[in-house]
Amino acid sequence: MEPTSITAGTTAEWSRADAYAYGLWTYQYVLTGPEQITVAATAAGGTVTAEVSAAITGNWPAGKYQWFLWRENGDQKHAVDTGYIEVRANPFGQTGSVDHSTHAERMLYAIEARLENRAVSDYEQYSIDGRSLARIPVAELVRLRDKYRNEVARQKRREAGKQAPRRVIYRMP
Repeated sequence: MEPTSITAGTTAEWSRADAYAYGLWTYQYVLTGPEQITVAATAAGGTVTAEVSAAITGNWPAGKYQWFLWRENGDQKHAVDTGYIEVRANPFGQTGSVDHSTHAERMLYAIEARLENRAVSDYEQYSIDGRSLARIPVAELVRLRDKYRNEVARQKRREAGKQAPRRVIYRMP
């Protein structure tokens, strides 16, 4: 089956069964996303196989793509299947530092930094020369911080392969 993710700069190969894959039809994958990519596939013995070298995937831009598998025979062209695939950035071509933080982690860091700054400056709104500035109330920042803390904890549990803790409710008779 088709992979759900590929790392650019590495060899990508996959196969799938298809009832028409006995040499009479030609197959190709088309990936649409940050760029359109075409991948030729071979068909033999009821199996469609795609293989892309590391040199070719090394130039693929990172992002989410939708893939389409087509089969053709003369004037006939049929869509076989479709799905989504993520192309991860080429780790061999990156220079400098890379931030792998998720949106939730970045938001949590920003909210916590804002709360720390509020300890120094406790004004929620003020006016100078007819201009006014209103800041997010501390209570709202605390609520958002708790929301993003929970989301980051869920993501870390998922990455570690753990399930969310379950709550057990028991009533005494």
